Amino acid sequence: MSPLERWCLHAAALATAGTGLMDGLLRWFGERPGEFGPEVHPWLGTAQHLHILVAPILVFTLGMMVRGHLWSRLQAGREGRRTGLGTALLIAPMVLSGAGIQVATSLAWRGGLAWDAKAATLTVLEPPSLVGTVLADYQTGIGAYRVHDYKWALKEFKADQNRDSQYTLGIMYFKGEGVKADHLEGIEWFRKAAAQGHVQAQFLLGTMFDAGKDVTQDRAAAAKWYRKAADQGTADAQYNLGLSYVSGTGVPKDAEAASKWLHKAAEQGHKLAIKALKDFDLQ
Repeated sequence: MSPLERWCLHAAALATAGTGLMDGLLRWFGERPGEFGPEVHPWLGTAQHLHILVAPILVFTLGMMVRGHLWSRLQAGREGRRTGLGTALLIAPMVLSGAGIQVATSLAWRGGLAWDAKAATLTVLEPPSLVGTVLADYQTGIGAYRVHDYKWALKEFKADQNRDSQYTLGIMYFKGEGVKADHLEGIEWFRKAAAQGHVQAQFLLGTMFDAGKDVTQDRAAAAKWYRKAADQGTADAQYNLGLSYVSGTGVPKDAEAASKWLHKAAEQGHKLAIKALKDFDLQ
């Protein structure tokens, strides 16, 4: 290999490894609390796109190495053959799996090629709509959502229609991601998700009806949704429901029910619930 080819190979390998490491760190450790729950780091999409851009450069420089170095090694003596074959075996899986991920429309195939279904959904270059039919799959949609491909994500979520997809659609309409912001449309998707038992959607609707945010204030409806989320173990919902029974807001006053729900929240370490039990003498 010439010095220029060697420099290009090292630079491409460093860039690919660096952007891949950044993508992994942001994906697994970069989640932050948001209005509707944990949100991915805003730089994740940029890291993913950079990785996709530099990885083909690495493949190109590896091709130069094959032409100028590896092939001659394969034609050399025993020691050279071993070195060349080892390099070839390292290169082949990366090239073949990388190409396969881009054209496979089956989530199972992409998951196998990437060793991880979550990673696979994030490394597809083209939406399935360009290479096949929409997969109607939440994981595929959330993969597109995480890299800010909102148009593709909307198609997947709307075709899928499970509660996680419906909840995420509600978030997208609320935040105007890929669509014009429309809180009423977002609420309808939250309702659909909540009706299917999505606990975050249930709690969110409870807070909206409680505060009269984007809906007509309805404390009875708020208590209903708090109860559904509380039954699924959400400490904040148990706390809010307990306070509703303390004050008789949306439900009849009931010290026993208030104590029950505040204790459930307190058992999960909810500090406000622990304080409320003391303040209202419900020990």
